Amino acid sequence: EAKGNMRAKIVEAIRSHGRLSLDQLCDLFGKSPNAISGRLSELKRDGVIVQVGNRVNRNGANEAVYVLAAGV
Repeated sequence: EAKGNMRAKIVEAIRSHGRLSLDQLCDLFGKSPNAISGRLSELKRDGVIVQVGNRVNRNGANEAVYVLAAGV
């Protein structure tokens, strides 16, 4: 799957749900963390998403929760 396509899917998912974590995005798309984490890093770097806190994932570890940046 093309990087740009996954980036667009992530943006739309966050837009629809309000806030999502890596774990939640993996569940939504049926993808591994490796398939999504790089796209999240790119979206953060480009100012499209921002981290707004943390949540405990299914493994009991803290993970970042993201929202769309203002104006996106």
